[in-house]
Amino acid sequence: MRAFADILIDDMNDRNIFNSSIAVCQPRSSSKRDIFLSQNCNYNVIIRGVENGRTVSRVKTVTSVREYLSLTEDYGRFLEFSHSDSLRIIISNTTEAGIAFDENDTVRAVPDTYPGKLTAFLYERYKFFGADKNAALLILPCELIENNGASLKQAVLNYADLWNLEDGFKDFLGCNIFASTLVDRIVSGRPDAESLGEMYRGDRLCDVCEPYAFWGIEADERAREIFPADKVNKNVVFTRNIAPYRKRKVRILNGVHTMCAAAALLYGKDTVYEMMSDGLFSRFVKKGLYGEILPVLGDTDGAREFADDTLERFSNSFLNHRLIDISLNSVSKFKARNLDTVMEFTKEFGVAPDCLCLGLAAILELYRCEKRNGSYIKSYNEKSFEIKDDESFIETVINSQKNPQGFVYGVLSAQKLWGTNLAGDPRIREKTEHFYNLIKNGQIKKAVEEAVKNEV
Repeated sequence: MRAFADILIDDMNDRNIFNSSIAVCQPRSSSKRDIFLSQNCNYNVIIRGVENGRTVSRVKTVTSVREYLSLTEDYGRFLEFSHSDSLRIIISNTTEAGIAFDENDTVRAVPDTYPGKLTAFLYERYKFFGADKNAALLILPCELIENNGASLKQAVLNYADLWNLEDGFKDFLGCNIFASTLVDRIVSGRPDAESLGEMYRGDRLCDVCEPYAFWGIEADERAREIFPADKVNKNVVFTRNIAPYRKRKVRILNGVHTMCAAAALLYGKDTVYEMMSDGLFSRFVKKGLYGEILPVLGDTDGAREFADDTLERFSNSFLNHRLIDISLNSVSKFKARNLDTVMEFTKEFGVAPDCLCLGLAAILELYRCEKRNGSYIKSYNEKSFEIKDDESFIETVINSQKNPQGFVYGVLSAQKLWGTNLAGDPRIREKTEHFYNLIKNGQIKKAVEEAVKNEV
C-alpha cells in the first residue's frame, strides 16, 4: 500500500483533487509502528524502471499518512475513527488469506480476522450515526482474490449473523460500496544501503517500485465521485465489469511468469531481469506471449498494449524479482493461469502450444524432487532449489514416477492437480513429454531452442 495507494492519494492531494489524509491500521503488533511515528509517518518511494521505452528513476516523498495504529495496542483509537464524519474510504491489503470468516471471532474483544475487525468498525459507525446513508463508506479491498469486494461483504454479513446484530445494521451495510478491485504493481521492498544513497539512508520505510501501476475498480459512478483517482493516473479504471481486466492480467502477466519461472530456473537464471537479458530465453518469452497467449486471449489493442507493457516491466533491471519466489505453488498457478490457454490453443489451432507445454514440462521436472529434512529439494545441473507447494501436490508428482504409463502421463492424468485429465489429449501429452525428456536429460537449452523454432 505504501508504494501504491498512498502514492496515488499523495498525487491527488498535490493536484488539489483530493484533500485527504491516511490512517494506517496494522492488524497486529508491528515494529513498523515505532518507525512510522519516529519519521512523522513520512517516507520515500523510489520509482525505478522502464517507462515508455525510457529508463526512469525518481523519488516520491509521501506525506499523506498522518497516523499509524497497531490494532493490538490501539484498538480503541481504531474504533474512534468510525465516528469521523470525514471518513469516506477504507482500503485493505491483508494478503489472499486475509478475507476469511472465523466463527470463533467475537465482537466483545478484538476480532482476529480482518472481516471481523471491519464488521466491528462498521457496527460502531452504525451505532454512532444510525442508519444515515451519508455515513456509508467506499470499501476497496486489494487482496488478490477474485471478487474480493463481494467476498469481503459476505464475510461481514456472516459476522453480523454470528453476532446477532440487528437488521438495521444489515440495512446500513447495504448502503456501503464493497467494490471488487484488481491491483497490479511490482514492489521489491527496501533497497540495500548502497543503492539508497546518502539522502535516503536514514529512511527506514523507504521502498522501491516499478513505474507501472494499474487499479481496476468495479463499482458505479458513486465510487468515482468519492475517489477520483483516475484524474491523476490513466491506469486507474472504474468499470461495471472487472472480469476482462482480471483475465488479461492473469493470462498475460501472471501466465508468462508461470510459463517461464521453472524453465528459467532450470536454465540457470535467478531473476526475471536475468531471464530477459538472455537472448534465447527472451525469444522464448516473446513467442509464448505473442504466439500462444495473445492469439487465444484475443489480440485486441488493449491486450497487445498490456503485453508490450509486461515485457517492458520484465526488463526492469532495478527490481530483484526472484524466479524461485515466482515458482512458489507452480502447479496451482499453472492451473489458474495457463491451463485454459493451453486447452483453448490446442482446440483452436489443432496443435499444442510449444512454449506453454515446455513451461509445464519444466514444472514437472522441478517437482520431481526429493524430501530432505522436511523440505523438498530439487537438484538440476549443479544447482539446488527448495520447492514449496501443497505437500499433497508435490507428493502426487513424485509418486507419478511409478505410473506404468510413464511419469508425464501419470502427472497429467492426476485430476487432483488440474481438475481434468490432461493426459486425455495426446497432443498436449506428447508435446509435454517430448520437452520433459529433453529437460530431464539436462538439455533445457535444446528444449528452449526447439520451442522457439517457429517464432511469431
